[in-house]
Amino acid sequence: MVRELAMSDATFTEIKKELSDEHMTDLVLTIAFYCAVVRVLATMKIDNEPYYKEVLQQYPIPGVN
Repeated sequence: MVRELAMSDATFTEIKKELSDEHMTDLVLTIAFYCAVVRVLATMKIDNEPYYKEVLQQYPIPGVN
């Protein structure tokens, strides 16, 4: 969903084996809202709080600088 418009059918099917319809809806909406927020922050050039950079050094996220 982050790189393409939608989750692939294979990914959806695999995740759906473990989640109820309600939980699947929650997951998809959470991913969609996250993508929306990230796009707004990037477009408006809003950076993270300075403290967040310290947290990232302690708990790095792959692909996040």
